[in-house]
Amino acid sequence: MLGFRSLEYSLVNRQKGHALEYDELYGDESTETLESLVGKLRQARPVLVYCSAPALEHLRASLKDMTVLEEVVDYGELLETEKVDTDEMHRVFATAREHSMRGLDFRAPRLGMVLVINAAFSSPRDRSQGLSRVGRFTDECLRVKLGSFDDVDQVRSTAVWTRLLKLENEGRKQYERYQLKFKAPPMDNKRKKKE
Repeated sequence: MLGFRSLEYSLVNRQKGHALEYDELYGDESTETLESLVGKLRQARPVLVYCSAPALEHLRASLKDMTVLEEVVDYGELLETEKVDTDEMHRVFATAREHSMRGLDFRAPRLGMVLVINAAFSSPRDRSQGLSRVGRFTDECLRVKLGSFDDVDQVRSTAVWTRLLKLENEGRKQYERYQLKFKAPPMDNKRKKKE
């Protein structure tokens, strides 16, 4: 079982060892600035946008050919990132959910991919995973932050840590009940030295 201390240690070390930063920063986080920036960037490369739900709705209204990750049925469509639309514009993928920023590697080996961040993440781990969606396998990439917000929303981050602590405590209680029922050895997170 991964205890809270080991989880905290792994997150801190991952953040130190794999610190992904932004290539460009823009202070204005308005939806109009997001729309114009995405329009400019997609002329040269495919674009992946992580933004708030209201910003996503604004982009959906203005960019009719945008692919919203939560609505994708055919995941093969996501592999065609370098496909150019009829008006010579590259594809735009967008999401307002952190869970959609995990697990998928957006690749554009010939052109490179642009990631635009317009919303805070709920934990340092989610930030690291979100920024890692582009630039995989030595692909060219550009990471752009649009806005002056903190990368990690401290209120949501605290909620994540509280939930993890609660799960760890519940797991410990379940194991203690298991010990009583089956006379299992006590759970010990410390390794014993060999003599």
